Amino acid sequence: MSAGETVAPAQGATSELRLSFLTASVYAAIGIHLPFFPIWLAWRGLSAPDIAAIAAVPPLVRLISNLVLPPRADRSGDIPGMLTLCALGTTCAYASLGLIDGFWLILGCVAALAFAQGPVIPLADALILNEVRRRMRAGLAGLDYARVRGWGSASVLMMMMIGGQIVGLLPREGIVWLLAGTALVTTIVARQCARRLPPNPPGVLAATRLAGRIPQALAIALFALAASFIQASHALLYVFASLQWRGEGLSDGYIGLLWAVGVATETLFFLFVGPRLSQSHAFPLLLTGGGVAIFRWLCMAAEPGAAALLALQMLHAATYGATQLGAVYLLSRLAGHGRRAQAQGWLSAAGALSLAGASFSSGYLQVEFGRAGYVFMAAIALAGLALAALAALILGRGASPPPEPGAGHNLSETGM
Repeated sequence: MSAGETVAPAQGATSELRLSFLTASVYAAIGIHLPFFPIWLAWRGLSAPDIAAIAAVPPLVRLISNLVLPPRADRSGDIPGMLTLCALGTTCAYASLGLIDGFWLILGCVAALAFAQGPVIPLADALILNEVRRRMRAGLAGLDYARVRGWGSASVLMMMMIGGQIVGLLPREGIVWLLAGTALVTTIVARQCARRLPPNPPGVLAATRLAGRIPQALAIALFALAASFIQASHALLYVFASLQWRGEGLSDGYIGLLWAVGVATETLFFLFVGPRLSQSHAFPLLLTGGGVAIFRWLCMAAEPGAAALLALQMLHAATYGATQLGAVYLLSRLAGHGRRAQAQGWLSAAGALSLAGASFSSGYLQVEFGRAGYVFMAAIALAGLALAALAALILGRGASPPPEPGAGHNLSETGM
């Protein structure tokens, strides 16, 4: 154990709680923004084409910010500091939306919001993964990424259940102020992490600067694209499933149950299954996510009944959860300690671009093919599996990922 990794036992005992609360606050904002921000835009008098134009901007801006900001966090060695800055920018952007009016001003603020908010999740992931490694090497009680990440999914589920009641108690303009308040909580918690979690060891930062580029870059890029394709295959479900289900005669209550079951099984996967898995399971997890996604979308194309839909929604634990966990573990191992934020940024950027493209095409698929459009979603997941296989082939022909500076063991066998 290096001197830079020595911490008091009490500090090590509380870092999991602090990081879990950070993750919950990050995802709580998503649980509010997705269902209620379009309502706020409509309340501001924007037309459907205006709202669609505003919705098209964030994916491109997030792509840029995820390629720019996480690598800067790696080079500085201050991931918590960059996370705090991004969370503060998110807070200011939401607050600014509450003070302005008009399409172009709102569009500019949404672009600024996307730039600040885009790297928050990959930076939080990198922070958790670095703390997992530090605690393992320092001989402290173990910290599991999946368990900490699970509180993010639990936060989304909670906001789905109570968010409508909270928003109903607020004036309409209160939606963005609620979002600003949530982002402020994230800022405060991230700042506490910056103050209390040890920085990257100097030796790691020096080795990162000397390396000059991220190791195994092609394999990392392909794995990021593979995972993003599998996740993007959810697009038709995300955009049109509620409308499809309502058109088939399902009640709003049952539709809500279908969505809640999907998020609940994802949460249970992260909290109870994920901690039993190590980084050695990363590639099988990614393959499982892609394979189950193909099965799920082909079943969806076959017009299943209400009971079958409930069972298919339970597969979200595999199609989303297993894919996410496998991708995060793979990229963390390949990038190494000094480039984890950059690798997670690549994953987030690829995900934003792929999901945007799949979401845009889902409109055409819904109009032309209806439920049969899920066959095309299955094809997207299959393309993700092919990219994962290609990345594995490239790794098989090349050298193994280099050990992290100061590491005295095989990380691929220990989990992190």
